[in-house]
This record gives sequence, C-alpha cells and structure tokens, in this order.
Amino acid sequence: MKKLLMTYALKDNVLTCISDVESGLQCGCICPQCKSVLVAHKGKKNVHHFKHYNSQECEKGYQTSLHLIAKEIISKEKYFVIPPVSYSFNYNNKFIDIPEQKILIDKVELETKTGDIIPDIVLYHGNHILLVEIYVTHKIDEEKRKKIESLGLSTIEIDLSTTDIDISYKNLRKILINKYYAKKWIFNKFIDDNVKNMYNVSKVYPVKFTSHYIIDNCPKKARNYNGISYADVKENCLKCEYMINITHNNIPEIKSISCVGHAEIKTSDDLKKYLRKIQKSTP
Repeated sequence: MKKLLMTYALKDNVLTCISDVESGLQCGCICPQCKSVLVAHKGKKNVHHFKHYNSQECEKGYQTSLHLIAKEIISKEKYFVIPPVSYSFNYNNKFIDIPEQKILIDKVELETKTGDIIPDIVLYHGNHILLVEIYVTHKIDEEKRKKIESLGLSTIEIDLSTTDIDISYKNLRKILINKYYAKKWIFNKFIDDNVKNMYNVSKVYPVKFTSHYIIDNCPKKARNYNGISYADVKENCLKCEYMINITHNNIPEIKSISCVGHAEIKTSDDLKKYLRKIQKSTP
C-alpha cells in the first residue's frame, strides 16, 4: 500500500495547497478531518506534504482533503462525465449500450448519509441523484454494493489508487471532470430498470428434449411441424436476437427460455417504444 501524503489542508477554513503556504508551523493549517494543527514539510528531496504536529497522523486526513478538492472542482465546473455502460442479455446482442455522457450538476454534497451508507460525494442532476465513491485504498466491497443496489441509486467509483500521491489540482480535475477511464459503474439505475422491464415483458417457454432441445410455439416461427411452430434451442434460440435468458436445471440440462419475440423487442429502443405504448394504455 502506498504511503498517502496530505498535500491539501485547511487554512482559515479554505482548502489550500501546500505550495501556497509557508514551511513549518508558519503554514497556519489544520487537518480537514480531525482539525489538528499541521506542519508543512517542504524540503528539497521529498514530496512536499503536511504532517500532524505533536499528534498521531490522521488516517482519513488525505481522503478527506481529496473529497473536499473533488467537491470544489465539480461544484466549480458544474458538469461531470459519466462512463459508458452496457448490458448484454444473450450471447449475440448488447440490448443496452450507452456511451460516455456529460451531465450538468446542480448541487454537490459531501458525505451525506443516504439510507444505510455515507457516500463520499452526492451529485444532484435535475431529479436524479448520483453517488460517487473515491477509491484510494479501499474499493467498494460486496456488502456496500448490495446496500447501494437496495437503495436503487446510481453509483460510480473513481479509482485513484494508482495516481501520484501528490496529484496536482489540474490532473485531478481531468480525472474527475473530463475523463472516464478511472470511473466505473457500481450500479446504474437506468440499466437496472430496463433489465427488469425486459424480463417483465418477456415470456418463458419450457424446454423439452426429443432428439434435440426444443420449445413449442416459437413466436418467430423458426421451424414448423404439422402446422405448429417450434424452435431448436441450440440452432435457433441461442442465435436469436429476441432470446434474453436460459434457465438450467442441472447444467447442461436446459429448463426454459425467456424470450421477447412476441413483443417484437430486440433493442433498447424497441423496449422504450413498447413501454411507452403500454404506459399510454394504462390508466
């Protein structure tokens, strides 16, 4: 684990870079986390950094200063680039595929309790809430991921674990605002809603085994036997753009196929059109 060196601190309640203060106690700075007095180490060989004066080093001081800088940057710029996101239902097609986007930010909050979690940053974009977690030493674990999913709030993790310990304001701004390579989705509400909707409009076809795995009453009429449509699972269903899921009893035994062929849904745009049609006919 890399040693974290605090290069930003509070001076007169303003977040200040170590390059803008005097050396030693003359810096007049305090830790943004524990509010203890800091001393500025500005030698010629080592990275300039703050250390606690006559007190134990604060474990969260570096991360708190990073969060404060991030809030300052995002609040000032008023926008944020979210990374691309996709979801594939079967072996052949990405039903939902959305490129990176720039979103406008109305408000930024730090460490505001949301449900059972306290995210690093909360971004407000219109009526939407986006949680942002900054990964320096500890990434989001499975327990927190489940809590995020249960809240149904879109969440992005920004990986700063490999960045320089004395990352500059300019470079941090690039990562936070314009770049998406260090960002990844932990949970995306749009994708989750669309996936659930896709399954809600799907039909489940039981699979039976004759000489092959087949389903009866194929909605796309892949094959015909004595006037009855059917499909060969391996030759037709697995290659079909309308198939979204396979359920197994004991692999490789196939139990059922979930399909949206009856609703003519094969892309995310088709899904949106179908849902709009349903919504119009619903009181």
